[in-house]
Amino acid sequence: MTKHFKFRIRISIFHAIPESDPNCTTNATNNKAVAGDYVAYCCEVTYKGRWAPVMEWKNNEDVVQAEVESTGNRSYEVNTVKYTYVTELKPSDNNHVFSCRTYFDQPTLDSGNSVTANNTPTTDNVLSKYRSPNLTVYYGPQLLVVNPVHDSYCPDETIKILADSNPSMRTYEWLNTDTNKTLETSDTLTIPASMLGSHPIKVTVCNTIPISPFKTICKEHHLNLTVKSKWIFAVSWGKE
Repeated sequence: MTKHFKFRIRISIFHAIPESDPNCTTNATNNKAVAGDYVAYCCEVTYKGRWAPVMEWKNNEDVVQAEVESTGNRSYEVNTVKYTYVTELKPSDNNHVFSCRTYFDQPTLDSGNSVTANNTPTTDNVLSKYRSPNLTVYYGPQLLVVNPVHDSYCPDETIKILADSNPSMRTYEWLNTDTNKTLETSDTLTIPASMLGSHPIKVTVCNTIPISPFKTICKEHHLNLTVKSKWIFAVSWGKE
């Protein structure tokens, strides 16, 4: 006698299928911007499946934003995930790379056969990756420092103004504000012998941002320059 058995098999499909490469855009024209501007990166990916996609943004290697798409009543039709990352640029962002990784919040079954979430991206559930070209961030002079720093200086001694900017091509003016006389127009001042005494000095450093409207940005550094003679005469008095 032949026995017949009936099996009921239920297959739960949790996977997702990539449908497109990431379509990414930015408002940074030619990947160039100015410190203080807001730059936006937007990526869009289409896919099929019930997993919840996560779009993770990095500034260099630092995670700066992660957006999770709700599973809701998502079907197996083609779905789209799209997120925009917006940041205010700082000088330290110069030459950085902004990257986007979309992966699936992969469901797994716990011991009670309940669906839980696994937020760990693996090579199996990463949907797409995007890396921007290196971003050029232009900024005006900053971190102005006079070197060397002494309580007083001697004639013919040189002092230099150090600055950071992008672009690095800069203009300089060393101005004696007592006389309103320009002493030097480079980054290095050679102290003239005629400057014995104390003098208020204003050093102005400027550069021009090479993005329309091509504005010039200047920063000032003020110091009190005390100049003393390098010769010290000692006179002793005695009795004959």
